[in-house]
Amino acid sequence: MNFSDEHRLHCLAQHFAVWFEDIKNDRLPDFGLPCQGCKNQKVCHELGYPWLDILGPVLQDAGVQVRLIQSQLSHVLTKDLVSELQRREGVETTIAEPYQDVQVKASGPAIVLVVMD
Repeated sequence: MNFSDEHRLHCLAQHFAVWFEDIKNDRLPDFGLPCQGCKNQKVCHELGYPWLDILGPVLQDAGVQVRLIQSQLSHVLTKDLVSELQRREGVETTIAEPYQDVQVKASGPAIVLVVMD
């Protein structure tokens, strides 16, 4: 199964239309919104959402960089993701040793992640 030219054109049109509206209204472009309710959702899902393969060359020619791509992150080990997050500013780490209960207090806005290893 592959993406036909019709699928590719539909994908480009959907993404550009949503991004145009976002930019026109001073919002950051939403990369996922065009896929919601798309008629090609089933084919896209079966192919692993190849939108970047379709849009990548166009974005690259325009000098647009997409820095966070789920399909690339899915291949990264959890321990490597956690190590990278721990190096970031504003990130605090609390480690619970085996069979140890730990309480974490956070003053919002905050996101608390529990990673079981």
